[in-house]
Amino acid sequence: MLHVRRYPFLYVATLFGVLVVHAWLCHPAATSRGYPPMDWFWRYIAIYLGFLGVALAPAFDDFERFAGSRRTVLGVFTAGCCFFLAVALANVDGARPHIGHLAGWWGVLRYDLPKVVYYMGLSAIVAGPFIYCLESVARGGWDRIRRFRRAE
Repeated sequence: MLHVRRYPFLYVATLFGVLVVHAWLCHPAATSRGYPPMDWFWRYIAIYLGFLGVALAPAFDDFERFAGSRRTVLGVFTAGCCFFLAVALANVDGARPHIGHLAGWWGVLRYDLPKVVYYMGLSAIVAGPFIYCLESVARGGWDRIRRFRRAE
């Protein structure tokens, strides 16, 4: 039986890369002006695509021996994704012209902080279980493709 080496650094690096891509996908919504209206893809689909990237990380390591570390890394990833999503949703939901158009990400945080906190909490309620479940399913799927040595 072929055994594949584990690479925990690549697991964390993959999640960081997915977080950067998620921020890039949320950028048009977080800095939109409001008029002319933005394309429906950037407003309704792109800001949620980053959450699916968590399925790539278990290809390198499944953290079977360190479940607590895996939960911590996924928790930090979830918080980061929810932050970027909350800034985008707060800007799109704001008055026109949106503050993100002129002041950027930090302007949305400065002027709409209660709305950012509200959307971050609301998205964490949905995204938290989704990310943990998707990562668990992805670990099972990747385990069928490659085999790690079982913990002894």
